[in-house]
Amino acid sequence: MASELRVDKIVPTAGAPTGGGGGIVQVVYTHIAAAGSSGYSNNSTTYNDTGHDVLITPKFATSKILVSVGVQIYATNSAHHSYVGIVRNDSGDLSGSGHPSGVLHHTSCLWESSGPGQAGNVSFQYLDSPSTTSQVKYSIYIKSDNASNTVYINGSSYSDGYISAMEFSA
Repeated sequence: MASELRVDKIVPTAGAPTGGGGGIVQVVYTHIAAAGSSGYSNNSTTYNDTGHDVLITPKFATSKILVSVGVQIYATNSAHHSYVGIVRNDSGDLSGSGHPSGVLHHTSCLWESSGPGQAGNVSFQYLDSPSTTSQVKYSIYIKSDNASNTVYINGSSYSDGYISAMEFSA
């Protein structure tokens, strides 16, 4: 006869550490296939949704969500920045230079070599506190610093990507 143990939360005997870290509750993962010339592209200087996202429904409102992104980014022109960011629930201010308030975390690439076409792989993480038990959507957004520079996400037929979300009990 098989036994099954189900609990709502496991807390260490000394209590959960200050600032969280009680344990992994769940992990969700979205694979982004290599796209070749059909990869998402944009030459806007405002962040735009790539259509790549991950959905997670936290079990606890106190949980922390670790969002991880790994993608290839390609720029058509050198000497311009190409930005990749994480946006929660497709909301907030996504315009302007620098780090708009609607973007949880972002990174950029700048290629200074001469000639068109530069590609690189970027990966980064962000620890979020959504304070909800409702479904949360984390999306990959991109932008360029100049309308003459087109930014591609997974524009190569050789590079897969991902976005994942991991819930940690706090």
